[in-house]
Amino acid sequence: MKLLTSGGNGSGAEFINPFKSQFYTFFADGTFAGATVGLEISPDATGSRWFNTGIALTSAGAQNAEFRAERIRAVVTGGAGGVSINVDLL
Repeated sequence: MKLLTSGGNGSGAEFINPFKSQFYTFFADGTFAGATVGLEISPDATGSRWFNTGIALTSAGAQNAEFRAERIRAVVTGGAGGVSINVDLL
């Protein structure tokens, strides 16, 4: 599932989690320019509450995660101009 394409600072779009699984791999690549990209999850279908998963990449890479959630989103923080990060979750 593509969570973010050429994303800059801020939260990416929210997605209803179609997998409802608990084992995932979080992939990120692109131009970080000092930014950090992470993953937030929400236990409710409306996405009114968000929780940090502890994933925090500052360069291209992948990280395994284990969670159950109704909604998911990528979040980019910091960085200089030119931040362009892509995120996939499988």
